[in-house]
Amino acid sequence: MFSREKKGVTDTGAENTVATNAESFWNNVGGRNNPTGEAFIRDASNIRMREIVLGYDLPKEIVSKTFFRSARVSLVGRNLFFFTNKAEYVDPEIMMGTGNTSEGESAFPLPTTRTYGFSLNFGF
Repeated sequence: MFSREKKGVTDTGAENTVATNAESFWNNVGGRNNPTGEAFIRDASNIRMREIVLGYDLPKEIVSKTFFRSARVSLVGRNLFFFTNKAEYVDPEIMMGTGNTSEGESAFPLPTTRTYGFSLNFGF
């Protein structure tokens, strides 16, 4: 059987022996008169594969038979994956809004859009 009781610690790391109720705890951690948000801050460090472009320049022998000076064919992928994401389960770049009251808040955002594409570039 597992115990649900978790032991807290003080600032010094010693076991906490002072009991409190939930109302007092949350009023001190993030209440209206003491809005410390440190308990709710997450590290948003991430390293991602933002974009990959694999391209091929068509040979001059082929392009010279057309009215183009150059031609390039490419495959493009954007927002493919994270190498690391300390924010877990959340994309740190998608937030609820940028207003003063909601800056940095995340509330059930949609997943980041991953896109794949094909590109043709011609020089004249």
